[in-house]
Amino acid sequence: MNSETEPTLREVNVLPSTALVSKQNGIFLPLFSPHDVNRDNFIQLRKELITLGCHQKHVITTARDLCMQVLNMTDVHAYNMYILSQTYTLCDSEIRKRYNTEKIPIQDLGDLKYSHIDLFSSIYRFEIEYLRKIGVKNSVCDIGCGDGLFLRLLNDHEIEATGYDIELKQVSHPVPIKKIMDIEDIDEFFQVITLNHVLEHIEERPSDFLDRLIHHINSRGQRKLQAIIISLPLHLSLQAHLASGHHWVCYHTELSTPVLNQVEERKLKFFHANRELDRVAKRHGYKLSVHEKIGTYVIE
Repeated sequence: MNSETEPTLREVNVLPSTALVSKQNGIFLPLFSPHDVNRDNFIQLRKELITLGCHQKHVITTARDLCMQVLNMTDVHAYNMYILSQTYTLCDSEIRKRYNTEKIPIQDLGDLKYSHIDLFSSIYRFEIEYLRKIGVKNSVCDIGCGDGLFLRLLNDHEIEATGYDIELKQVSHPVPIKKIMDIEDIDEFFQVITLNHVLEHIEERPSDFLDRLIHHINSRGQRKLQAIIISLPLHLSLQAHLASGHHWVCYHTELSTPVLNQVEERKLKFFHANRELDRVAKRHGYKLSVHEKIGTYVIE
């Protein structure tokens, strides 16, 4: 592995005094109060469960069950809606710090068929507000658009966008989606490109893919690409990486030894998001803005 991209190893022998969970007689016990149930702590809880030996297949459900136990909840849908509300609050705070605006509504995100809906609601809201702030009303391209939900949300906020995806699934929303097998299949210039949880799926190194994408888009117009908005799964859930066919583990902080060993065993590759995306931005005359709480990067 290239030393420049190798994660820093950190032996984890004991949990900190601020631990959220303990393990006694094979049973995981919560050490937190209802006030501590939020997205940041949920991610930390998952890390601690991994450290204590919780199997990767059960980390998310175990963490959820512990949170529901603390909140005295029995209905999973009610819990999901509670966490969604918490995430809205977090995202509102991040948006107001950058834009000094009130929150914008995102509709139809309560459907349980969307996994990690609390995470994607934050990403979509941040990106819509960013586009509104820079005054972009059209010429937006969403690569890896799936069934077109984000495109429809953009349209709801009077932003015209085109989607590209490698697989044309059944479209759930009346939006334009084109098939893409490689960057050259993008046949027009766009001001802004969004890549939401896409880079981790491609076999090519993400920084090389972005270099080619920026060069291709800029070669198709007399103007320069204004921004690329990238969201990445900056968490340590190997369940998500393996089940979703990821090729890259994107990270921005040091990885614990148990996690690192499991990643290497599965032959996944590492991508240090902050460092490598910053290099891409500088190579093409842009700057990088990092929004770690939402897992979003903007090359602008």
